[in-house]
Amino acid sequence: MKCAHCNGPLEFRREDRLYSECGLDNILLKDAEIGECQVCHARTYVVPHPQVLNASIARTLALKPSLLTGKEIRFLRKHLGYSGVDYAKQVGVSAETVSRWENERLEMGWSNELLLRMTVLMRLRLKSYDAYDNSFEEEPFKNFEGVNKDKNMRGPAGLEFNIHENRWRHGPVIVSNAA
Repeated sequence: MKCAHCNGPLEFRREDRLYSECGLDNILLKDAEIGECQVCHARTYVVPHPQVLNASIARTLALKPSLLTGKEIRFLRKHLGYSGVDYAKQVGVSAETVSRWENERLEMGWSNELLLRMTVLMRLRLKSYDAYDNSFEEEPFKNFEGVNKDKNMRGPAGLEFNIHENRWRHGPVIVSNAA
């Protein structure tokens, strides 16, 4: 493989890497394949099965045991394929309201959050991914009564994902206090 910038040779190694391309600041890919150009030192990242990884992130966020952050709401909306305007129409609010939820200027109520979570889980259940972690089939829906709705506990889920035998697997969900 050659460097896209200078056509120089790439040397590959594995290291942990934040997956910021998804719009979240806290997704860590463990042992990711990274190529570095031997001439210009540009770095290239290889993310196998990105659609499957995004589906795994969406599932993990939908099952998160605390309230979603604005960035997580945006990620899930985009994962569902909705623009802000289209999603607003689907849930019966204004596009400005969706924007305020995602920018954390307005709290998304629990009813709307539950609707978003359930929509994600329903869509994932309808799709079949060869490289997807099929443990989803064992627990298709979780009882959301256990979700901590304390606004002081709203924080991003620090998530780790590993690819093992061509399947994305996530590590523990870590809830941080957003204080």
